[in-house]
Amino acid sequence: MNLELRHLRSLVAVDEARTFTDAAISLGTSQASELRVGYAWSALGGRTIALQRRWEEANPGVQLIWVQSGSPTAGLGGGSVDLAVVRRQLNDPRFTETLVGTERRYAAVAATDPLARRRFLRMADFAERTIAVDSRTGTTAENLWGPEAQPSSVRYVEGVDDWLTLIATGKAMGMSSEATAAQYPRPGVVYKVVRDAPPISVLLASWKDDLSVLIADFARLARQAFAETPPAENRGGHRA
Repeated sequence: MNLELRHLRSLVAVDEARTFTDAAISLGTSQASELRVGYAWSALGGRTIALQRRWEEANPGVQLIWVQSGSPTAGLGGGSVDLAVVRRQLNDPRFTETLVGTERRYAAVAATDPLARRRFLRMADFAERTIAVDSRTGTTAENLWGPEAQPSSVRYVEGVDDWLTLIATGKAMGMSSEATAAQYPRPGVVYKVVRDAPPISVLLASWKDDLSVLIADFARLARQAFAETPPAENRGGHRA
């Protein structure tokens, strides 16, 4: 279908329907029964459940399905999801990205590490330490640090489980978003906010030619969730 015509039909449907669900149904789109949201890790962290509830209130006829994927596009490129939560730009001309909020960065350290007793950490605390990094979907890279406070080495991992295991055994420390601290408590791992670290941008990615009203509604609710729940100062108590 011509994109301009499809867009026009979407606008007319939203104007005439009382809800986004009704609009999707009137358009006869596949999203009238479900919206599949991909994520590599953590989804939206502590905001996930609140957003799920609001979605069900706003769109009772549409299931919101969360799909975990370890691919760089969180399943979007493979077509298994309608949109994806990503925390770094995809730099792919096929997709468009919308900023919905930001998250603070947290260090993850072994419970036996002296740093675990601190109230918070700073970027300089990573100097001369080994850091665990998921290069496919993670948000940590060596260029986050200046030359005076570089970690001594990097251990590359695949996925959150490998990352947490390496940290819990004291072989490395890590840094991720506040969503990870909320979503992945782990025996032997303590999370501490890194006060001077740059924030992480949380983006929603979708296909450029997908003008689904449901994707627009999800983005609206996600922005609302971030606006109403500001980043926490410390989740350092995650010591499972």
